[in-house]
Amino acid sequence: MDTPSRSTERPAFPDALTPPTSSPAPAWSWTDPRVLDQLRHMGDAAADDCAAALAQAGVTAAQLRPLFGRLRAPGAMLPDDAPAPLRDFLAHIREGSRRSDKAPLPVWADRERILRGQQAFRECTLPSVLVMLCKSLPEGYAAPSMAKILNLSGELRARPFHRLMGTLQLLQDVGSPGSFEPGGVGTVVAKEMRLLHAGVRTNVARDAMGERAHDAFVAQYGVPINQEDMLGTILGFSLLVIDGLEALGIPFTPQQAEDYYHVWRVYGHLAGIRRPGLDDEADAMPATLDEARAFYATYHRHYVGPTDFSGNWRERAIAENPDGVALADAHVNMLRDVMPRWMRRLLGTSVVRIYVRDLAGDVGCARVGVEPVAGHALLKLAVEDVPRVWKRLMGKLSPNTHVKASELFFATLIKVAYDVPITYTVPRSVQDLRDFVETGARTDVLA
Repeated sequence: MDTPSRSTERPAFPDALTPPTSSPAPAWSWTDPRVLDQLRHMGDAAADDCAAALAQAGVTAAQLRPLFGRLRAPGAMLPDDAPAPLRDFLAHIREGSRRSDKAPLPVWADRERILRGQQAFRECTLPSVLVMLCKSLPEGYAAPSMAKILNLSGELRARPFHRLMGTLQLLQDVGSPGSFEPGGVGTVVAKEMRLLHAGVRTNVARDAMGERAHDAFVAQYGVPINQEDMLGTILGFSLLVIDGLEALGIPFTPQQAEDYYHVWRVYGHLAGIRRPGLDDEADAMPATLDEARAFYATYHRHYVGPTDFSGNWRERAIAENPDGVALADAHVNMLRDVMPRWMRRLLGTSVVRIYVRDLAGDVGCARVGVEPVAGHALLKLAVEDVPRVWKRLMGKLSPNTHVKASELFFATLIKVAYDVPITYTVPRSVQDLRDFVETGARTDVLA
């Protein structure tokens, strides 16, 4: 294997992001930007070391894909000739758990709550995904630090349907009962995501952006896919879904909401969410939905763009966050394209934009350039009850009918884009990211 000539040493952080050393660090707070800025210094040290070592050893993404696919089989083990950095990383995860009899869950994880939260999601899957598509993802595009990374290869903007499929598979993996047991798909995908992010952070971002642009990015936003941005993303999958279901009039009960959030706290830990000053086993996310909501309100300091539709609002949104607006445009058009043909011809993107505006609000839409719909109030009357009607209809059937219907629907959609379940890997180049988006890293095609 060829050894890359470039150094894999991680750059020092610029002075603009380095906390002052003349005064003690303030006590931890989920609402203090000075404290949260510490998270922007942090990637995922163990995963970053693994990604850098794999690149230094010349291990390619194509060589790693079959190994990742193999880990998804029940009871699978890495072969003896697997790259040492990957074996060391997996050993680090195993050794980091004090709960060796029930690894890999952290000591604070509650299995009963996990199962209850996963069941709550499975009983409300389709409306939850509607919230994800029309609130969580569009709102996230308003943070340039995330939008620039998502648009790094250009493929997510060019192939937004493929990103949707990746998101659906992640939801399936995390929301399936038993997924966090030893060898469960949730534990495997969490490891894969840690290494995928590490590959982007360590191997791809600097080369894709160029030296000067990368340094400017780090000076302004911190490490690519840093701890605060990862935490904000996890809340998009949890807190924003909970709030969105309430906005649709089909809320979780308070206990279901807390249990569903607990599922994503566990996933976040397995996916590498950490905090400075805590040991590797500690819970590094807000402990309750109230704390999570307080953090997310503070995280909004990273969102840019206009907050209403006055004046040349869309031009201002493009000027402040071109990547975010481009991703939002592609996202809205993709959602239009998956609608039934008759609805697409009659309404175009109107239905999509109605749901985005109702769920993300005027501020969320304006920031990422989503146009308001003329006659919004009248059209809203025709579509706003659809999620509630679906929930009531499914509630009249046998308890697992809606679960089975949702699983079949998503499995069919994913198969349209990818012949087999998506397999992640550790990218070394922009081309690796493009291959992944195009094919889902199918081991049969790219191994």
